[in-house]
Amino acid sequence: GISGTGRYSRDLFESLQAAGLRASLTHPAPFPPDGWLAQGLRQAGVDLQAFLSSHPLHVRCLRVGLYHITSQSLASLLRFQRFNRPVVVSILDVIPHQTAGQPDLDQARGVVQRWFRQDSARMLSRADGLVAISATTRQAAHECLGIPLERITVIHPSIDLQVFRPLEVPADFKTRYGLSTRRDYILYVGSDDPRKNLATLIEAMRFIRPRHRSACLLVAGKAYDPRQQARLRGLVRSWDLQE
Repeated sequence: GISGTGRYSRDLFESLQAAGLRASLTHPAPFPPDGWLAQGLRQAGVDLQAFLSSHPLHVRCLRVGLYHITSQSLASLLRFQRFNRPVVVSILDVIPHQTAGQPDLDQARGVVQRWFRQDSARMLSRADGLVAISATTRQAAHECLGIPLERITVIHPSIDLQVFRPLEVPADFKTRYGLSTRRDYILYVGSDDPRKNLATLIEAMRFIRPRHRSACLLVAGKAYDPRQQARLRGLVRSWDLQE
């Protein structure tokens, strides 16, 4: 299951290669999954492998002229590892810092995760260059993390036009997915992670339906966890939006 961060890294790597650059890909060093520490933490509800994939301590250094760390959380590497060439870090968002302390949105579990989150942000100051994927992200990094604006360059991600392009809708499309030809559909694509704010989208249907009785909300994406699913389904029932 590839996420936005993984897709960004993969597509950037492939595009650099296609442009004729000698690009190489490396990954955070895996933590032994069957060691006594990993097993003990797993029993306590802590997935060390998943945690260290987001906040790694080490990667295998390749013989290159420039290192590009493709997410701000991976900047923990700059605390624990020395690089012998310049390092650029991409800042994809600062949402974990914007939602810190909010019970429904803060994803940090415990002191260790909060420390790594804060320290990864501090380590951005050690990078030789910083890339933000939008002007909004650049401004947020400045306001939330105190990074001078002049240190951050905006480089927008591009669009894969082989995937995102106008297509003819097949005649059997609605039939295939059990969709009515008499309804107008609002489509949301993404997970139900709390920070996606699906609750507000569901609430918006309260105001849309009296004006547009044929309107129907479709949610297509990976379920976050059963508790979040139950919460959203409860909102649908409480506002009588089952249809």
